[in-house]
Amino acid sequence: MDLFRKPRLGRYYSSFNRVHKEPTSAFWKRFIKKVIALFCVFGIVYFLLFSNFFVVKKIDVLGQNLVHKDEILSFLPTNENIFLYPVSEKIVEIQNKFPEIAEMRILRGLPNSLNVVISEYQPMLVWERNGKLGLVNDQGIFFYSKSDIKPNIKTPRVVEMVQSDLKIGDKVATSTFVKFVQNFSVEMQSIPGLTFDHVELGAASFDALVKTKENIDIYVASDDDLIRQISYLRDILAKRRDKVTKKIDVRIPRWAYVE
Repeated sequence: MDLFRKPRLGRYYSSFNRVHKEPTSAFWKRFIKKVIALFCVFGIVYFLLFSNFFVVKKIDVLGQNLVHKDEILSFLPTNENIFLYPVSEKIVEIQNKFPEIAEMRILRGLPNSLNVVISEYQPMLVWERNGKLGLVNDQGIFFYSKSDIKPNIKTPRVVEMVQSDLKIGDKVATSTFVKFVQNFSVEMQSIPGLTFDHVELGAASFDALVKTKENIDIYVASDDDLIRQISYLRDILAKRRDKVTKKIDVRIPRWAYVE
């Protein structure tokens, strides 16, 4: 028998490890502290999610040009909690509605404002098909339709001679063709005697017809060396400008045709 253990009411206890009963007052103190902490948590949650302090009251839209600000704001309601605002869903919804938008971010500004930052596709070409006008980006995608768009040096006009509908999101050209037309338009600004007007494009996108304001057509190959074709064009106009009345063909290397 263990000399250090003594029976007490059917239980053994060690004289070196006595069981002490917690005072009643200490228990209630701990209980009250837990209740207070729980109320504090609920209070913070209510303040952040359900009070009027964090309700969206102001929305600013930045960076838009092709899309009107009011059109974007129509998709973004106010009087909603800023932490519960469906940012991701709204971005997807707006980008699906406006293909002009390349990238979009919605930033929360505490306590009650949203900043909408928009990056639109940059127009590279004015595209025309069956009388319908619009803009094409650097990937050759038709992303914006408008009837009164005016071309310029940075966004030259391409008239597509194809009898089919033109819809937003259609890929109408390759990125190589877009870059070729842009560069050709710029290079022609320094060529005396001919003024770039627009490009006509048939079924084959690599064969393009450059129309000039002097009614002289220039046949070019968009899948070939631009520098070579521009060089041929300069030489022809410098040496045989008086012979050119209708067209110039610079598509074939080491050969050029004038009429």
